[in-house]
Amino acid sequence: MGDKLYGPSEEIFLRLAESGGSPAPAGEFDELITAAERSALRLWRQALHAEELVLPHPVTGERMRFIAPLPADMAALISTLTPL
Repeated sequence: MGDKLYGPSEEIFLRLAESGGSPAPAGEFDELITAAERSALRLWRQALHAEELVLPHPVTGERMRFIAPLPADMAALISTLTPL
């Protein structure tokens, strides 16, 4: 939710994908996204995060564990949501 792929309209994602252009720089919306769409999206990037990943090492098979806190921009987005 809140992003170009899973957000308010798949038309936004399709327009960007079919434009053939390069992605906008990190932290910025693509110039093809209107002001109204920016407001609806609320986040310039995809709203996807994994707090923890556990994977086998590709050579040794040893279990590797990676932990990442929720990014500040996603935490801010979540804080604005209201329960249904």
